Amino acid sequence: MKKKTILTIVAVVLLLCGVGLLFLAVKLYRDSHKETNGTGGIKGNVTDNRIQVDGAWYEPKDNIRTLLFIGVDEAEELNETEGYRNNGQSDVLVLCVFDLDNKSYQALQINRDTVSEIPIIDVLGQDAGQFSGQLALAYTYGSGMEDSGRNTVKAVSQFLGGVKIDDYAALSINGIQVLNDAVGGVTVTIEDDFSAVDEAFVMGETITLHGKQAETFVRSRGQMGEPTNINRMSRQCTYMNAWLSQAHGAWETDTDFIATTVLQLSGYLVSNLSVYGMSDYADMAFQYTNGGILQMEGETAVVNGFMEFYPDKEKLQKQVVELFYQPME
Repeated sequence: MKKKTILTIVAVVLLLCGVGLLFLAVKLYRDSHKETNGTGGIKGNVTDNRIQVDGAWYEPKDNIRTLLFIGVDEAEELNETEGYRNNGQSDVLVLCVFDLDNKSYQALQINRDTVSEIPIIDVLGQDAGQFSGQLALAYTYGSGMEDSGRNTVKAVSQFLGGVKIDDYAALSINGIQVLNDAVGGVTVTIEDDFSAVDEAFVMGETITLHGKQAETFVRSRGQMGEPTNINRMSRQCTYMNAWLSQAHGAWETDTDFIATTVLQLSGYLVSNLSVYGMSDYADMAFQYTNGGILQMEGETAVVNGFMEFYPDKEKLQKQVVELFYQPME
């Protein structure tokens, strides 16, 4: 047997072993969470589309539109990969609810470590059951493109009791730099001392983030004294509010700002929306009253070596009612 042939066989065997180890790791994680208690989110008394909370009945709001923003922890641009899993996870989950009647909007920031039921997609793109795990893993199933976005929408909708999510936009981590620099940099106040990550990030300092700094600001967690996702989510809120404020100013002076920014993000963005659809949401965000970002309360724990978040279901239910429902007459 030729040396080249032997090397080829060895390489194939090593590749198969690597794939096998990946499948084993995912299986071990899934198996360790099969019997987890307290998974899932809203499970109220639901009849048709109505929901009963504390003895009172509510019905869905008539005229709202919903957009799920997904921040994908992905080293490269979002491209199709072979198989039914990719190497991206939804590090950021923000569900925006626009009330067309009241001309207002609010957002619910969802902890990526939240334990819930995760839909599984098989190699043919079909449903293949569910397992209990972090919501961040919902994006991992699929090619990393539209099917992963739809799977994440399904997981979040289930977690929130089946609420309707109209649209989604998934942005790769590298797209943050483009988004940041589109408004000339974003000015924030440093609330945690992580100068070990970036010497400019000294607690109490107000700085303007440029380029890679924006990604560091919203992404850093492991290097911090607080290893959970809570502090990072607070920083992400700070960043989103600051960016929106500066983007509003840019939009007022340049009506092509949104379309130009979306085109710049095209290599990092996956969505069911067209440029015009995204522009519609942007117009609402700039013209409607901003009701702020709701944050989930709950407990964080390390289970089998994985960081997990368990929401306070009663408080979460009240937030869902506030966003999606109205009292029945």
